[in-house]
Amino acid sequence: MKSKITQNQKPLKQEKPKAPKQKKSFFSNFKMKLRYKILSVIVILLAVAYYCTPSLECIVKNLVHQYGSQFLGTEVSLEGFEFSPFSGKAALKGLRIANPKGYKAPDLFYLGEIRVGVDVKSLLSDTIVIKSINISKPEFTYEMLSFTKNNVSDLLNHLQAQSGSSESTPAPTKAPEKESAESSSGKKVIIKSLVIDDGSLSAMAGFANMKKALTLPLPSIQLSNIGEENNGASVMETISTVLHEVLNTVSQTALNALGGVKDFGKDALENVKGAADGLKDSAQESAKGFFKGLFN
Repeated sequence: MKSKITQNQKPLKQEKPKAPKQKKSFFSNFKMKLRYKILSVIVILLAVAYYCTPSLECIVKNLVHQYGSQFLGTEVSLEGFEFSPFSGKAALKGLRIANPKGYKAPDLFYLGEIRVGVDVKSLLSDTIVIKSINISKPEFTYEMLSFTKNNVSDLLNHLQAQSGSSESTPAPTKAPEKESAESSSGKKVIIKSLVIDDGSLSAMAGFANMKKALTLPLPSIQLSNIGEENNGASVMETISTVLHEVLNTVSQTALNALGGVKDFGKDALENVKGAADGLKDSAQESAKGFFKGLFN
């Protein structure tokens, strides 16, 4: 019997035969492989450039170590640095200034974290305006080797010698206009506000046989409008100004505290008396030798 096709039933469509797959030519395969190789090389080069190119943090840390150590005459290091060019906020972490040679304590001071606010627009001008510098919980050490020698005065004397040598340098005889132009083109700095809070001070006097160092709170230090009188100061001048103010406060606080220690005053006076007796005996011996040689 022949099958009948109803009205709702559609005839089956005949499937078209699939075209045979065309094999890729050798040239097309080579071209694809070449593209992959080129992309792989580009990715590798970008990765190498990313990891090998020094970051801003590395650059700042190296600059602080190199120029800070030269300027202060002792080891200076920085543990970390962050800066946002959009907000103008920066953070320095672990700024450490080592004690000058000859002192027992490893550091003269350690600043755990420094928060800095910069006027971003001023970065493109000749004078950089720093809105604020906030230093919280710094640690200072005041160490005396004698009445006239201590780590703070040694650092201040070095700063004084640095500024004195730069002022007393004779003017060059060749191409003065070019060099003066170069020196005047250097960046200047203005600091609107600098605040140091919650600092601690460790004071010791090795020559007075102090068994333990005194731990003292450091008074709050607030400075404003640094360098504004001359429309900005050089970076080194600004650092010198700040260090002088800070270290003078450290020195005064330490001396006031040490002067009130009974054992310190007693031992110090005995040492001074012993030194004076020694000078007296040596002077007497020198005089005896002089007169003996004169009449013999």
